[in-house]
Amino acid sequence: MIACIDIDGTIDKFPELYDLLRKEYTIVFLTTKRASQSERAKQLKGLGILRGYTIHIVDGSSPDWIGYNKAMYCKDNNVDLVIENSQLNASYIREYSQKTKILLLY
Repeated sequence: MIACIDIDGTIDKFPELYDLLRKEYTIVFLTTKRASQSERAKQLKGLGILRGYTIHIVDGSSPDWIGYNKAMYCKDNNVDLVIENSQLNASYIREYSQKTKILLLY
């Protein structure tokens, strides 16, 4: 099973989720181009998340484009669970990747 977790506003606020999920899921951090992959890896390391994940960066030129690209990633990769802090992103995922379960965290 695959779980995608947003970084900004999600895993950085709730880093304990990683340990809870990694035993059951393949973890993909699904984020935007605000930082490079190496910068995101350093950010995760700072949260104590050292290994056992993939980072996928989607185009973030607008909020709608971020939501759509996250949804397409979920659909194309048969993602089982998304943990997200954006209602807009969640609405795109719900529309385009109906199989994916969504957990919104604030």
